[in-house]
Amino acid sequence: MAGFHQNSNDREPAGEVRAQLQRALVALLTEYHGRGPSRAKVFVDENVVTCVFEQPFTWAERRLIDSGQEEHVHRGRALLRQEQAERITALVEEATGRRLLAFLGQSHTNPDALVWVLLLEPLKGETVLA
Repeated sequence: MAGFHQNSNDREPAGEVRAQLQRALVALLTEYHGRGPSRAKVFVDENVVTCVFEQPFTWAERRLIDSGQEEHVHRGRALLRQEQAERITALVEEATGRRLLAFLGQSHTNPDALVWVLLLEPLKGETVLA
């Protein structure tokens, strides 16, 4: 998969990467939280992969959010991202054939969403933003 380009005439490799990442990341979230998000979508654009997960929170997390304790949910999700970083890196690098330079993630409530931005090592002669 090394060297795939979403904006090139050959869109198949990016589509394969998107599908593989979406399946793998939803499976990882399901493993860690006991349930996956209600919807997930992965966007691949050159050296940036963006993952959006809708309604990712567990029943218990939703209860905390509803009682005004959302900062604890966000902190818990941030701690889990740190714990998951090695596995996420491996999944992304396997799917893309590229080294993962940075992984940024944020959870949000109302609307409930989880967003991950993954920065891939640029191809030779490119920058992250190509």
